[in-house]
This record gives sequence, C-alpha cells and structure tokens, in this order.
Amino acid sequence: LLLEGKFVAENDFDRALKIYPGSADAHSGRGYARVLQGHHEDAVKDGEDSLRLAKKDPTVNSADKLSGLYTNSACVYAQALRWVEKDNALKDRKQLADAYRQRALQLLKHGIAIIPPADRSAIAREVLADEALDPIRAAPEFRSLQEQYAPKK
Repeated sequence: LLLEGKFVAENDFDRALKIYPGSADAHSGRGYARVLQGHHEDAVKDGEDSLRLAKKDPTVNSADKLSGLYTNSACVYAQALRWVEKDNALKDRKQLADAYRQRALQLLKHGIAIIPPADRSAIAREVLADEALDPIRAAPEFRSLQEQYAPKK
C-alpha cells in the first residue's frame, strides 16, 4: 500500500506539472516520490529542476520557501545515496555515491544558511532531525551542522 501511495504521489505531481510546468514545488515533490521508488536519476534531476525553477517561480516568495526547496532537494539526494549504496551492480557506484553525498550536504548547508538568522536555529534543528537525511548523518559536515544547531544536551 505504501509503494502504491508513492506512485499515486508521482502521478499527482505529474498532473500538477502539466498545469504549471514551472512549479518548483511540484518538481521537488515529484523528485521525492521518485526517489522513494528507487528512481534516483530522475529524482535528482527533479530536485535540480526545482532549484533552477525557483528563481522564476512566483510562489517561491520567501527565504523560508526557498530554504524548503533546498532542504527537500538535500533529502532527495540523501535518499538517492541510499539506493546507490545498495546497488552492487551499478557501474561507478562509489563515485556516484560520493557525488550524491556531497551534493546533499551542500544543499543542506545552503538551505539552512538562507533561513533568516532569527529563525535559523529552530528550523535547522527540525530539518536536521528528518529521517530522510539518515544516509548522510555520519558525514563530518552533517555532524558539524548538528553541533552548531542541534547540540546534544
């Protein structure tokens, strides 16, 4: 049933993109739906498209909204990393995994950095707790963000 929901979500985002092809949110959502199904290449393309389109999308009208697109794309890359690490038959698996890991961390850092300073710590703690980021949680850069925004008590 859960897998069926992922297909339904992807179809919903496809329909939204037919109506409004410039929707950064719809590309972001479809990317996440795709990566949950294991379609990491299409998913990261959607994530990148959402960021490219955000510059022209009038609905992306605040730093919080833009930050959300960056952190959502970071989640897409982190989940793509999970799929790549499981696929022993994938050619250049290590290089692709490294690229996905680095891009996820880059997007996450940027997404947190553009949050207005007054809100940054609270939102960063929430973002860093997202289970979708588990595949990059052990990276030194991720631990550094945790120490900065969500220190253990």
